[in-house]
This record gives sequence, structure tokens and C-alpha cells, in this order.
Amino acid sequence: MNHYIRQSLYVFAALTTAIFVFTMWADPYNIYRFGSADAERMSRIDQGLTMRLSKPWQVNQLKAEAAVVGSSRSGSIEPHNKQWQGKRSFNLSMAGLTLYEMLSTIEHAHANGPLSDLVIGLEYETFIAGDYKVGIGFSEKRLAASTSAEFYQQVVQDFLITTLTTSAITRSTMAINHRKPITTRYFPDGHWENESRAWRGESGYVSVGKNMARLTKGASSIYSENLKTFADIVEFCQRENIKTTLFISPEHIFLTGLRKVINPRSNWKKFHRDLKNINRKAANQYDQQPFPLWGFNHLKGIVDEPLPSGDIDPGAWFRDGIHFHNKLGIRLMDQMLGESHHRSFELSQGSIDDYLQSVDKLQLHFFSNNQKVTARYLAKIL
Repeated sequence: MNHYIRQSLYVFAALTTAIFVFTMWADPYNIYRFGSADAERMSRIDQGLTMRLSKPWQVNQLKAEAAVVGSSRSGSIEPHNKQWQGKRSFNLSMAGLTLYEMLSTIEHAHANGPLSDLVIGLEYETFIAGDYKVGIGFSEKRLAASTSAEFYQQVVQDFLITTLTTSAITRSTMAINHRKPITTRYFPDGHWENESRAWRGESGYVSVGKNMARLTKGASSIYSENLKTFADIVEFCQRENIKTTLFISPEHIFLTGLRKVINPRSNWKKFHRDLKNINRKAANQYDQQPFPLWGFNHLKGIVDEPLPSGDIDPGAWFRDGIHFHNKLGIRLMDQMLGESHHRSFELSQGSIDDYLQSVDKLQLHFFSNNQKVTARYLAKIL
């Protein structure tokens, strides 16, 4: 009997070791071979499902000095610019990132960096959404603010999750045997580009519009709570002397107008003023200049591009009205961090009222000149 027990233990140990070596080598989470990661291997599985686990560990290794952070709307932005040349940079954005998670993520990155430069993407829906405080997979125990005991407990837990679970085995197998076309291309610098033909074009706009309608109708006291968290973010960056740039993520002008159709008393315009006031208050508290705050929702030829009929034009700026393509992300970074600034875009320096009036005019012009297509979209959304 002892012989059989020993043999069973040997087999179990050999099997466990084989699984461990295989999953570590395949590394579908990109945390064990992060330094040699490439877009082809990273893109064989959906990294979007694991970012809340993998990105904190990737930041631990990279020790980023410059970063972009936001929801999936900021996910397509390459974290590179002439102003950041020579700096270790990373896109910290994650799908559905809440403001609470954003604060924790920035603190974590700064503790490992430290951060010298930061670009923060914001959108109204994040401030009025109260569905969840943190997304699936998020754990403060793996972040820099955790205690030593909590941190090492999470290290062990994450090690087991990423090497010896059926999920890790499945993902590892997919990572080395993937034969399906890549739908989303992920990059070692943290940004990603969606190449899927699903949920884009008209169907994508309708899906986004329905979610926007749900959030706009259900906006509640969570807005005030999220404003306080945003204040904590800005105050942290001021206190730590992180050169920070804030921007309100651009969206198609049809969706900007959709809010007004759903709820004429929407706080969307007030949202801009609240951000500017909080930004200024934090600057005064630390005797600093307010961080640049940018808005791009009045850009003719971009936010008012033709609404797609069916699938989307390969040359379009937006995939579904809110998720913009990489080429627009490059323009935004150049505009915000470049040497030539158009003051009419920078809300922290200019008049928000003038900016919002420009948005209103563009919206009115678009709806009046595209009555048939906007009516068709509205009928599908409302």
C-alpha cells in the first residue's frame, strides 16, 4: 500500500510540475514573461477579462514613469509622445474602470514608478454609474496600499490562479494553439486596438445608446460621491507633484445629443463645470496651477462624422460612437502634450460656456442635416 501511495504522490507531483511549467511558459496573463511579451502572443486570448489581475503585476515590473488611465474609451491610446520620450510608459486603462479603481490604480503605479506624467480620461457615464464599485477580478490586496501580510497572501493566491487552475490551463492552451482570427490586438505597453466586426457600426451605436439611456435615466446621488473620489484623485496628483493632464473623452455628437433627448435636465453640462471647479480647488489647496483640462466634443469632421448604415467605414474615427480608433488617440496625445495648444480646447484656461455653446451648435447642425438617419437610430434606442 505504501508503494502505491508513493507512486501516486510521484505522479501527482510530476503532473503538477508539468502543469506549472506549461502555464508559466505559455503565460496567458503576461506577468511571468512580461519583459519579452509581444502583441501577437498577447492577442491570442482576451486580455480584457484579466486586466484587473495582470496590469498591477505588470506595473510592478515596468515601474512606469508616465501613464494613461481611464476606461476602455482610453484603451486605444498609445502611451507615447515626444514629451514622454525616454520614459517608461504604460496604458493603465481597463474596461469599465470606476473612479474608485482609478484612484487605487494611480496610487499603485506611483508607488512602483514613481509617476512623473499622467493623462486621465474621464466621461460623464462613469460619474453617474453606480452598478458596482470595483470590477470582477479587482483586489486591493495586490496593490501597493495593502499591508505586507495581505500582499503576500494575494501573491500566493494569484500564483495559484495563474498557473494551477483549469482556467490557467485553458488560457495557456489557447495562447499557444490559437487558430481563430485575432479580434482585439493587445500590446505590451498596455493599450489595445479592437479589430472585431462585432458591436461596431450601427449595432454598436445602438448598443451604446441603450446603455447611455439606462444610465442617464437612472442618474442619482452616486454622482456626488464620484465627484468626491475625483477630487481625491486630483488632490493626490497635486500632492505628489505628478504632471497631470485631464481630458473628457470625445464621443460622437449624436450621443451627446441623445442625452438631451432622454433627459433635457441632464447634468452633462454641469459635469464639465464641476470638473473645472474641483480641479481649481485642488490646485489652490497646494498653491499650484490647475491641471490642464481638455474637451474635444466640438471637433468638426471628427465627432460629427457620418453615422454608419450597417457596418462601419474602415476610415472612421469611432467604432461605436464612444470607442475611438488609435489614430484619434494619437491626435489627442499630440494636442494635449504637444507644444501648440488651441486654448479653445483647453477648458481649464478658456470659457466652458463658450465650449458648450460650440458643442450645442454642432449638435443642432448635425441633427437638422441628418434627420432621417438620426430618427432611425433614435427609434432603435428609445
